[in-house]
Amino acid sequence: MVIPILYVSYRTIRGRIAYEVYSNESVENNPQSSGVQEVNREEVSSDVYSHQRVRLPDLNESLSNPEFVYGEPSYLTQPTNDYVYGEVSYPTQQTDDYVYGEVSYPTQQTDDFVSEDEEQNHQNVSYKTDQNFQSREQLVDWAVRIGRENGYVLVTRRSRRKGDDPTEPFIKVWLVCDRHGERASTTTVRRAGSKKIGCPFKLEGEYQENTGDWKLTVKDDSHNHDPSQHLVAHSFARRLSQSEQLLVAKLYSQNMLPRNILATIREQNPESSCIKKDIYNAIQKIKNETRVGETSMQILENLLSSKKYVYYTREDPATNIVEEIFFVHPKSFEMWRAFPHVLMIDATYKTNMYRLPFVQVVGVTSTHQSFCVAHAFISKEREENFIWVLLQIKAMLQKCMELRVIVTDRDKALMNACDKIFPDCSKNLCRWHIHENIAKHCRASFTDEDWANFKYSWSVLCESPTPDIYQYNFNRLYERLYAAKRGRVIHYVTKNWLDPYKEKFVSAWSNKNLNFGQQTTNRVESQHSLLKSYLRNVNSSLDRLVGFVDEIVTDQYYQLQFAFGTSLIRKMDSHIAIELFDNLHGKVSHKALNLLENEWYKLSHIRKQNATCGCQLFSSCGLPCACRLASIEATCGRIPLDALDVFWRKLDLKPSFVDDENVDVDKVLGQVRNKIISEPDQKILAVIQI
Repeated sequence: MVIPILYVSYRTIRGRIAYEVYSNESVENNPQSSGVQEVNREEVSSDVYSHQRVRLPDLNESLSNPEFVYGEPSYLTQPTNDYVYGEVSYPTQQTDDYVYGEVSYPTQQTDDFVSEDEEQNHQNVSYKTDQNFQSREQLVDWAVRIGRENGYVLVTRRSRRKGDDPTEPFIKVWLVCDRHGERASTTTVRRAGSKKIGCPFKLEGEYQENTGDWKLTVKDDSHNHDPSQHLVAHSFARRLSQSEQLLVAKLYSQNMLPRNILATIREQNPESSCIKKDIYNAIQKIKNETRVGETSMQILENLLSSKKYVYYTREDPATNIVEEIFFVHPKSFEMWRAFPHVLMIDATYKTNMYRLPFVQVVGVTSTHQSFCVAHAFISKEREENFIWVLLQIKAMLQKCMELRVIVTDRDKALMNACDKIFPDCSKNLCRWHIHENIAKHCRASFTDEDWANFKYSWSVLCESPTPDIYQYNFNRLYERLYAAKRGRVIHYVTKNWLDPYKEKFVSAWSNKNLNFGQQTTNRVESQHSLLKSYLRNVNSSLDRLVGFVDEIVTDQYYQLQFAFGTSLIRKMDSHIAIELFDNLHGKVSHKALNLLENEWYKLSHIRKQNATCGCQLFSSCGLPCACRLASIEATCGRIPLDALDVFWRKLDLKPSFVDDENVDVDKVLGQVRNKIISEPDQKILAVIQI
């Protein structure tokens, strides 16, 4: 006996699924008898596509074993009125089934289901009120609040004034749901959607002339959509209030991050639904409002003028395009004229959208605090560009003393410009930049331990106090490198740094001139880092960068005043313990007293070891060194105020005029000599033995 087996095969006909049901017997006897039925792809379960062959029992077998077979597995069914579709049986419950497209879906015996083609009106919220409102804003706020409490967002569609004059008062307002209206069909590349579905909801507010109040009228309180479960999805519900917009503008001007601005708004208004995107949009609106009808250069000049900056620009004569911008904060101008002794210059990148190099010029005070002297945007780091910047700086020192030392990195264009504009002051190279260059070219030749030893030896070499000690330290370093077969390192440090530039960074030569302890440009690098911490990106506008400079310089100005006041009114215990300093308290900076304190303790070691002083502190900082302290102790017992360079004696921001800054060192030494001669022989011998 041959048991017939039914097979189902599928194929695509004009984009639609067709399947054939046939048995092995019918195919053998009558290949044309197999039936073909065409159905939509959506009307066939996705499981059907995964079965190429389905075995169905014949009629006698199905009656004896009432099991429903779909694909390979068999599902036991209850004896119900099964609905059969395409030879496949789907069990149904004894309910009032909803039929859609020939497919049966069981439904509950309720009237909850509504067809997609039918519109359902929602009238759960009542806006009818006898309340009279004092103003249009009060009416709108009341309606919007009631809507939000019930999941609907109401917006002002339009308002009408009493006349055409914009100053006339409003007399009518229309409120609708934010899903009111239909989306206009537009062709656009940008992918966008719309929440508008033609919601019929409408309210009218009208001004009552007889009473002076506003009355609300409900025109249609029905919605064709369900209440929103997430009001944050509605842009109008997230709209910032006027006070919140002012807060965003204020915090943005203070360089607060958008996430911190958002946290501040939520802290002040816990019911606010705004998100970070709304803060970014508000910030962009602020930027756009400040740039209406003006170019970037006009905006920058307006800012510099309003803030009373001293600024200069230089244009290309051929194109009339601004290439250089030099500006000085008014407080920087005051600080620079008070402390024109030390200048540190360096340029940095990645500060503005125009990719212009940004030059920062930094000075230092008697309390050893940094301050910004000037800033400049230049087109290129060439000698002529730096000369123009330095000329502007020099022009600010009219009737003030000239600067004494300039510290830069090995930028030959900048070094040449400094030699031309300030030929009389000493120029030093930054030791930190030198070390970084050596590490870049030579680090790979050392192990970790050897590199640490080399760094120490190099530091000792740079700190050599005399040429003889320098030569001794160099010979030791040379022998160690030669023994370790590191000839390439010897060649690099000798040909690139020691031979051409040792006078600019080795103490034996650099400390022969006043530098007030400034051997690196780290103070400028610190200002670069500080400014970039404000910017946080490389595409800042020029006016925004100037705004940050204003904040930094203002903070520096008050920090200097704090440091000056501290040196004037506070006496440190360690300084009081030394009687030699009695004439200096409250008249010189604490930094000068700290250096003198270290030199005083150094004197005891010199006496024990019968060593020489070296006079490094006197020649580099203008302070009495160990041998001079011994002489003063043996004569007058108190350090005279004029024994210190005027740099350390200045604790205010008054201009350093030339007449007030002249210090006759020979005259001071002559006075000391006369005092020594007048002392008893025992004290004179004690001084000579040092």
